[in-house]
Amino acid sequence: MADQFRIAIMDAVPRRYWNDDEGITDGVKFSELLSAQDADVSLDIFYASEDEFPQSVDDYDGYLISGSPASANDGHDWIKRLSELIVTADSKNKRIVASCFGHQLVAKTFGGSVNRNERGWLIGNYQLQITREYDWMQPQAATTGLY
Repeated sequence: MADQFRIAIMDAVPRRYWNDDEGITDGVKFSELLSAQDADVSLDIFYASEDEFPQSVDDYDGYLISGSPASANDGHDWIKRLSELIVTADSKNKRIVASCFGHQLVAKTFGGSVNRNERGWLIGNYQLQITREYDWMQPQAATTGLY
């Protein structure tokens, strides 16, 4: 049997919000969702917003960065540390998947800008203009829809 693929789920929701969704954290939600899909995957939850991180980036094959009510622009130490983890994981060719706050932090970490939406806080799929082309963007597109 092959070794398990190890994923660190980096839960970015601060503790004061944990009871908002019947006490079920984002890390637990992602763990329950993903563990049912593949028995050869090992999932560990780290509460990044509580300054809980893996001992070494090398301990995991991939990282999932959750959503958060925090902003990628907030100056919290745990956000800076999470950004550093993203850089280190990327430099070691680890797989990174991010949701909501997580994808904003990944974008900001690699030079993108994260700003308040002029229309306020929204949920849904919205068309975005792509202003720069990259080789990895296949097929090339002028717009994309993002949730």
